[in-house]
Amino acid sequence: MISRLPERYGLAEELIDQAIIAGNWTEIGTLGEGKKAATYKSVSFENQLCGDIYRFVVLHSSSLDKRKLKTLDSKIEKRNLN
Repeated sequence: MISRLPERYGLAEELIDQAIIAGNWTEIGTLGEGKKAATYKSVSFENQLCGDIYRFVVLHSSSLDKRKLKTLDSKIEKRNLN
């Protein structure tokens, strides 16, 4: 079963940060057709949540809106400065 981890769990942001740092994305490709079809890539991690170990998959879509892209660029820049 695949489910989206709600942002209220701090682990969601931690996993995104780990994905950015790791940089070992697996290219999935497009899931639709046409010139504007988004491309996807993923990275997976095992981590603990509420006492149990789960496999988490972080997905990246090329169709991020500008606000999310700006936030992502800011996080990457912040990581590079540290």
